Amino acid sequence: MREVRPAFARLVSALALIVFAAACGPAGTVQQLVFADVVTGYHDEGIVNGENKLVPQITFRLQNTGAEPVGTVQLNVHFRVDGADGNMDEVLVRVPGGNEIAPSATTDPIVVRSKVGYTSLAPRAEMLQNSQFRDVTVRVFAKSGSAQWAPIGEFTVDRTLLPL
Repeated sequence: MREVRPAFARLVSALALIVFAAACGPAGTVQQLVFADVVTGYHDEGIVNGENKLVPQITFRLQNTGAEPVGTVQLNVHFRVDGADGNMDEVLVRVPGGNEIAPSATTDPIVVRSKVGYTSLAPRAEMLQNSQFRDVTVRVFAKSGSAQWAPIGEFTVDRTLLPL
């Protein structure tokens, strides 16, 4: 009978530690992040294989609108040609600036650029006006820690050349 009590005491202690750890700082979720200072357009990659190359780009900040910090945020940014099946490109990004985004804090600018884009012999400005040019939509998914990916934003890339 004596052996049961220590085992029971260890179980109660372990449960108390789990409850205490869970109560020590509820983590925020990526759904409390909002986009700020969003700029989209096309980055000039220069001449690649004898042709001008433009790639879609998005720049933004994330602001934590919740009352709890959001720990280690990762982004999965999908670039998709409108009307096409599948993604044009997908870029994984870890949000810079530390391990968490504090309540009311805003990140430094985050720049995400596709590796895939448009190429042509035509001048860059004309490429954006070409009748065969198709717009690109950017979908941003986020997760914190081991949580599941969640969609947090969608933007159409402006048909404009971004300054270098």
